[in-house]
Amino acid sequence: MLQPRLLDKTDTHGLDSLTEHPFLPMDKKTSQALKQIQAFMR
Repeated sequence: MLQPRLLDKTDTHGLDSLTEHPFLPMDKKTSQALKQIQAFMR
C-alpha cells in the first residue's frame, strides 16, 4: 500500500525485466520461458 509502484513492478516483473534489462541473470526456467515469449512475440 505504501509503495504501489513497487507492487506494479513485481506484478509484471517477467516482461518488464526482459524489455528493460534483457541481460540480467535469472534462473534457467525463467530465462527459458522469457526466451520463448520473446521468440513468440517477434
